[in-house]
Amino acid sequence: MSRVRRWFGAKLQRKLLRDLYSSRGLFLAVIVVVLLGVTFFEASFLGYRNLKSSYDYSYETLHFADLAVEVVQAPPDAVQALESIPGVRAVYGRVNTEVGLSLPGEEAKRVLARVISLPSGSRPPVNDVKVEKGRYFQEGETDALLAEKSFAEHHQLSPGDTLHLIFDGQELNLCLAGIVTSPEYIWPAKSRQELLVSPETFGVFFVPEQTAALLSGGPEVNEFCFLFEEQADEKAVVARIEEALAPYRVMATVTADEQPSNAALQMDLQEFGEMAEVFPVMFLLVGALATYILLTRIVHNQRPHIGLMRAVGYSRRQVLFHYVSFGLIIGVVGSVLGVVVGYLLSGVVTTLYVGMLGLPYTSTSMGWMEWLAIEEGLFLGILPCFVAGIIPALAASRIAPAEAMRLPPPPSGRKLLLERLFPFLKRLPSLWKLPLRNIFRNRRRSLYTVIGVALGVSLILVSAAFVDSIDYLLDLQFNHIQRYDAQISFAEPQPENMLGEVANWTETTVVEPVLQVPARLEYGGEAYSTLVVGLEPDSRLYGLYSLDGQAVMPSPGEILLSEGLQHTLDIEVGDALAVRSASAVEQLRVSGFVKQPMGTYGYVTLEQARDLVGGQPVLSGLMLDVKPGCLGSIREQAYQIPGTASVELTAESLDKVNELMGLLRVMMWVMVGFGAALSLAIVFTTVTVSVLGRRWEIATMRTLGESRGRIAAMLTIENLSLGLVGLLPGVGLGYGLAMLFFGLIESDMISFDLVVFTDTYLLATGLVVLIMLLSQLPGIRYLNRLNLARVAKEQAA
Repeated sequence: MSRVRRWFGAKLQRKLLRDLYSSRGLFLAVIVVVLLGVTFFEASFLGYRNLKSSYDYSYETLHFADLAVEVVQAPPDAVQALESIPGVRAVYGRVNTEVGLSLPGEEAKRVLARVISLPSGSRPPVNDVKVEKGRYFQEGETDALLAEKSFAEHHQLSPGDTLHLIFDGQELNLCLAGIVTSPEYIWPAKSRQELLVSPETFGVFFVPEQTAALLSGGPEVNEFCFLFEEQADEKAVVARIEEALAPYRVMATVTADEQPSNAALQMDLQEFGEMAEVFPVMFLLVGALATYILLTRIVHNQRPHIGLMRAVGYSRRQVLFHYVSFGLIIGVVGSVLGVVVGYLLSGVVTTLYVGMLGLPYTSTSMGWMEWLAIEEGLFLGILPCFVAGIIPALAASRIAPAEAMRLPPPPSGRKLLLERLFPFLKRLPSLWKLPLRNIFRNRRRSLYTVIGVALGVSLILVSAAFVDSIDYLLDLQFNHIQRYDAQISFAEPQPENMLGEVANWTETTVVEPVLQVPARLEYGGEAYSTLVVGLEPDSRLYGLYSLDGQAVMPSPGEILLSEGLQHTLDIEVGDALAVRSASAVEQLRVSGFVKQPMGTYGYVTLEQARDLVGGQPVLSGLMLDVKPGCLGSIREQAYQIPGTASVELTAESLDKVNELMGLLRVMMWVMVGFGAALSLAIVFTTVTVSVLGRRWEIATMRTLGESRGRIAAMLTIENLSLGLVGLLPGVGLGYGLAMLFFGLIESDMISFDLVVFTDTYLLATGLVVLIMLLSQLPGIRYLNRLNLARVAKEQAA
């Protein structure tokens, strides 16, 4: 008996190998889908874990602050009282101020420099820096500074260069001792309101404490950074700290989660993690669907073989395992290859991200989470194929031998309901009428094709929607909101007569003042630190738009808020909030919410902003509309103004933001390619299986005189019709997925409007048409080579 079983088993194994080889193109297509899904999962999840590990290791090594508290002014010895608060592990009091800085070189450049104090001769206990080039401060050194890495690389600075700090009309020459990476500026954000800031206008520098005292006019500090004990109650500790610092007027309390650079990185990491979960599932579902379609068709075509197998003594269990083996082979081969490729790609992904962000440290390890991810990838790849394979396998094992030997009659053709509703369809030539009837004659086959196309289109659309929305965001920000060609920012507020002086320049056509006031918005027990921007009521160079797209401007006694603050503060139109600045507290009514793609601000009239600085007739910047070809001379003239900190050219800022978005755009287009590959694989499988399953029908038509060209045209019409039908649900699914992802990454720092351009819909349609045409080529080629006599004999038998 055992010898008979081995003989039967060997026969089934040979049949399995022959079936795989004879339909190798179809099996390869399905394996590729599974491989892509598992590869995507492993590469993105392991890359996500590597990045998270690198962030955590960098923050731990450099003692990234758990809390930063900004005050108006406090004595340095306040640190001693703060260290005694239960739950506080370390405190560092420092100066954090902004001044102008002039860069070396023939073409003088001036930027707004954020200058932060560090101890000389020793390292700070909180928010340390990693020296990438050069050295740290020496004991007692006062004539040196350190530059943040991304700024230094952009301006090609090197240790030994001389830079000039400009403050209170004075100029202080300092030597660049080193180039450093700071945990606070891994992503060089200026604030939560200005995540994407150009190094052409802003940089971060570190100076010895003695030098910082000279810049700020005294030994007092204005910021405290804290590290907490591991088991500390964070909310309770923060409350005690704010109470202790209340005499020094707390202006902002920023936790590690709210810190701009960390928040931006965590938002990006979260988006990365969500993609690692959702997109691979789509691939694997499509792989399961393709496996099910393929095995169902194999079972249907091999009914006579199944009947013969059962008749000569094969058991139901053997038949079941034989057909389940197809799905298992697809799942195992695709999953194992996907795990290997995904692991290798995860290293590439990690290297790209670490290089782009300039992380100070890279940490990659294979812990239990990583091994679990590999096991999960194998499981996710094999299980759907097994489930998709066992359904037709069970059906095959239950077929009685006599029933299996008889082929089921083909579905009968009949007039469609559409032909009754639209009589003109009856008059269509057979070239069009037969494909239309074929679609409805085998509804299940048509449904599989529509589902495959819809899933592929959705992945194409959700990826392209990110690119479109980013382009729309940048257009809104730099062409509709920031309408000025240049903006001059001053290190300290300037008198309003500066407006008339700049307006008299021959290069300018329109000049408008702006006053930005650091403030704390307070409402209902919630507080949010931001910038309140004062504008002229009839401003032409700065546009504000309500959520329904109408142009708006602030009115006296009122404030317009960026849309992100509506949820952050849980505030509505008509509510009154307190606006607290260093000089005053104003109660203002919320008159509306405005679109703000990047950052969250409060907008008031220029006079209202001046009330927040004590009623002084001052401005913090000037917005300029410049004559063509005069931007270079504008920058040169602006640098002649003693208080100028930086000159921002809108075109330069847009170029820098586009550069920062470049990697994201590349990733999204890679996703479009993945979507196209997914569509190609599923459509190729469904179309080829459909064509091969109709070879007797095609052979009959050929025998009756239909030409190869007309049959190919009929198949093309049928497949393209199904592809276009799949577009509509695919667009709906893709739009829904895009809304889901945008909702996950939307915060007070960045707000996306989901936008899909007409070109994108045309791209998706064109890809579907191309994919359908390519997918049917192997099947049509096979049909054109049919041996009509052989097929007729098989049918007669």
